[in-house]
Amino acid sequence: MTKIEKALSDLADKTLKESGMSTIPVPVTKIAEFYGFSVFEGLLNEGESGLILVSDTKIEKYNSNKIIMINHEEAEVRKRFTIAHELGHYILNDKPTQCYAHRETGKSDFEEIMANSFASYLLMPEKYLKKYVVRLRDEWFDKIPDDFLIYSVSRQFMVSKDAARVRLTKMGEI
Repeated sequence: MTKIEKALSDLADKTLKESGMSTIPVPVTKIAEFYGFSVFEGLLNEGESGLILVSDTKIEKYNSNKIIMINHEEAEVRKRFTIAHELGHYILNDKPTQCYAHRETGKSDFEEIMANSFASYLLMPEKYLKKYVVRLRDEWFDKIPDDFLIYSVSRQFMVSKDAARVRLTKMGEI
């Protein structure tokens, strides 16, 4: 694990601890609410999964000064990842209190990569994921097929199979 990845993992763990969330699947909407966000689903432009907005005044239409909007047309696992991703932007930008906005457009610049990694660590915390993988490997006598491991992790942690594959690959499990 690189120093950056370790820092992101530690930050995700700190976020879980700070918000008092310790269950799997991670209740990502409750974490957003802990930080004062209202989460809404709506119709976003094609290719947009979510956006985050922090204002120093209440946004009347939403009766809140902090909102995360997710694309209602996406799968539930994608919505969860998007909420975690947008929280990543918020936390990685030192929790701005005013005039902050970000729209996720699917581009892969450094900021997006960091928010994606944070989301992955938040939704699949290292200690819980390792414990789960060890249990599955014990049950399968260390002969668990990679595809089944990916599928099992995606179901247990309510993430996409792609997110589970990336996380398990980074851990060296597949």
